[in-house]
Amino acid sequence: MTYNTTKISKELKSWEQVKEMLAGEDLDPQTLFDTLDGETELVEVLCAIKESALEDKAAVKGLDTYISDLQGRKSRIQKTIETKDSIILSTMERADISSLKSSLFTISKRSTPPKVIINDESEIPSSYWKQPDPVLDKKALKDALKDGEVPGAQLSNGGIALSTRIL
Repeated sequence: MTYNTTKISKELKSWEQVKEMLAGEDLDPQTLFDTLDGETELVEVLCAIKESALEDKAAVKGLDTYISDLQGRKSRIQKTIETKDSIILSTMERADISSLKSSLFTISKRSTPPKVIINDESEIPSSYWKQPDPVLDKKALKDALKDGEVPGAQLSNGGIALSTRIL
């Protein structure tokens, strides 16, 4: 079943109407729930939406795996490109060819600037190291807010979340 707000609204309205009709009855919560469930399709609609969400979650996991596989393939192709370019460059150097032209491209050898080679990181002075940006310790901040006020922050009122346990 697809996510259909009209169906949800209709079933919720039916649920509320039946619940209102039973308001004067002395029913325990489980009996009331069972009666409402039997008279409406709200539970079925909500369960169908959750099933659809679980299918979407499985699709996301599958896509994550597929994306990971594609990234591995991309890396292998990039390595192949580097290898092919290296073969061309070394062959051009040995043959003393400075440039080649075809109908699609021109290949030229060019000088590259020197690269940094690290021999021993422990000997490099600290002035050449970058520090990461500061990261807010939200757990410590939350603990401090529980004990009192902290300028620039406050605790929310909390809320209600949906919990799903797969049987």
